[in-house]
Amino acid sequence: MLTIVGSFVRFQQTLLKPFLEIDQSKSSTSRSHTKSNIMSVQNSAGIQTLLDAEREAQKIVQKARAYRTQKVKDARSEAQKEIEEYKKQKENEFKEFESKHSGANAKAEEEATKEIEQTLKDIEAATKEKGPEVIGDLLKAVTDVKPEPHRNVAASA
Repeated sequence: MLTIVGSFVRFQQTLLKPFLEIDQSKSSTSRSHTKSNIMSVQNSAGIQTLLDAEREAQKIVQKARAYRTQKVKDARSEAQKEIEEYKKQKENEFKEFESKHSGANAKAEEEATKEIEQTLKDIEAATKEKGPEVIGDLLKAVTDVKPEPHRNVAASA
C-alpha cells in the first residue's frame, strides 16, 4: 500500500514539475497564487485519475453485462435444442409403440368385421325364412281390429 502511495506521489511530481518551477524574481503574492494553482492542479489530477478509474470500471461492468446476456442467450438456445431432441425421442418411441400394437388392433378389427358379416347373414336368412309369416301377422293385426276399452277405463265404470 505504501509503495502505491509513493508511486502516486512521484507520478504527481513528474506531472507537476513544470508548474513547480517558480521564477525567483516573482513576489510573495505570486508564490501564494502559485501554491494555490499547484493545489488545484493536484486536485484536478486526482479527480482526473478518479474519473479515469470510474470510466474503466464502467467498461468492465458493461463487458460483464454483455457476457451475462450472451450466456443467458446461449443457455436458452441449448435448452431449446435439448427440448427438441427429447420431443423427437418421445415421438419415435410413440411411433414404435403404435406400430407394435397396431397389429393387434388390426386382428381385432378383422374379427369384429367377420362377426358383423356373420350376424348380417343370419338376419338375412331369418328374414327370408320367416319374412312372409311376419308380414302376414302384421297385416292381420292391422285389419282385424277388436275394439275394447282400456282396462283402466273398464275398471272405473
